[in-house]
Amino acid sequence: MFKRLLYILAFQILVIHLYGYTDKKAIIVVNKDFQSDTFNYNIVSSFLQMIYNAVLDEKIVFWDSPLKQTRINADNFLNIDQSNEINFLESHNFFIYETWNSESKTSSFAIVGFLFTNENKKGEEINYGFIDFEEVRSLLKTERIPTDANGDYLLTFYQIFMNKTYNYDLIFFDDKPIISSNSGDPEKDFSKGVKIKNKAFGPEKYNLNQVEVIPSKLITYELKTFNYDLISEKIIDALEKYFVSNNNAYVCFSSEDVSSMFKGSKLLITSLEINILATVKNNETVFKLLSIVPYSLGKAFYPIDHIALDSLMIITADSLDIRAILNSMKYDYQITKINNIKVNPEFTIEYMNAVFQRNYKNIVPKGRKP
Repeated sequence: MFKRLLYILAFQILVIHLYGYTDKKAIIVVNKDFQSDTFNYNIVSSFLQMIYNAVLDEKIVFWDSPLKQTRINADNFLNIDQSNEINFLESHNFFIYETWNSESKTSSFAIVGFLFTNENKKGEEINYGFIDFEEVRSLLKTERIPTDANGDYLLTFYQIFMNKTYNYDLIFFDDKPIISSNSGDPEKDFSKGVKIKNKAFGPEKYNLNQVEVIPSKLITYELKTFNYDLISEKIIDALEKYFVSNNNAYVCFSSEDVSSMFKGSKLLITSLEINILATVKNNETVFKLLSIVPYSLGKAFYPIDHIALDSLMIITADSLDIRAILNSMKYDYQITKINNIKVNPEFTIEYMNAVFQRNYKNIVPKGRKP
């Protein structure tokens, strides 16, 4: 029995040796200038901005190094920039400390943390510090990354890191630098690092850490009274009459610009901005009304979110719930923004066709200006 266990253990070691490895330490560098436009975001500039805001809001803390011996608070963090005349947000890259596991058909990894550096005017590398992954895991799961119109609105930093949907280079592996300081052929060494990376997380391997990304778009469109669309006019007329007859709601949602404009005169709503979330579930496009913003001669009300809209119970002249009409989208409208990026309203029909056909990655064809 004991011999059999030894044989099994020896066989397992042989398999790992021939086809893979476990818990190999890896350090990768993610450079701002080497990110592809096809990702529809830049992980470096967006991650730096998110980290910067989180540090100032005291949501996360830096450590002096991966050894985590000394905490770096927000004041000390800001002082690094000031004393070295550098800007954290202008850093060109950041580093990720990981451990890699690879087998014949699958690979997995664990993120240990992130290291941030910058270069001063003398060309010296300045260390900001290290962030432990477990201390920011929950934040990464909730923080969305800004994308262009072709990106997924609900995409989080956590999904990007788990799916490895960014460009990176391997600089340390198994406690050894990919390119040593006395290398006789740096290009050959670099190519070796690329091979290790591709063998572990190339297209032929399944990433066990992979997480689902639900296709999603934030779509902003406008209704206007002068479009001569009867349904749009019905919606806007219902809003006008509601605010005229419900002063508390009017006071709550009218901005100072709006209230001062119509002090002593009849309220006039001239357009309506609507925000909806489009997602794909079970191969079907699903829309969710998020908020509306009435406008009076270019002056905006405060946004009315879907929860407030539910409580207002605004009814049209023919006794129809305004929410049902808005959700039907059976009226003339012009899309002005996708994922908060301005787009050309002339292509509204084309945008919506792409949404209904679930062509989320090509809402705005590459090469065309939004």
